[in-house]
Amino acid sequence: MVKYLVATSLILGFCVAQAKEFTRKPASIESNVTIGGEEGEDACGGQGIVLATTTLISLKAGQLSFGKVDINTTAHACSVSRDGEYVGIVFGKKGQDCGVSSSVSKKQEYQGPCKSGWVKKEFFAGFAG
Repeated sequence: MVKYLVATSLILGFCVAQAKEFTRKPASIESNVTIGGEEGEDACGGQGIVLATTTLISLKAGQLSFGKVDINTTAHACSVSRDGEYVGIVFGKKGQDCGVSSSVSKKQEYQGPCKSGWVKKEFFAGFAG
């Protein structure tokens, strides 16, 4: 019984710690995912794949929003956080045009039509760009 209570306490403690990690926006994320700013270059400079199901952090009308990105999701890599710990990604349904594969001369927040947000860099592997 004691082993069960200790194991349960450890698991609950871990879950609470993980939840606290996402109760506020990480300081290195300044805004929504940004695209563009390089004349003649794609709005998002790379592509990659999500390595594990992970949390997607985004800002909606000034409020923090959380979602989930499934393992093996292909996404565009568009931004990097100030500390380099998060990658700003844009992804849609298979075959959907997210509007980031052509030049956008002015740097701006991504407005859709696809989903966007930030994932920890260890959960994203770039393969192009």
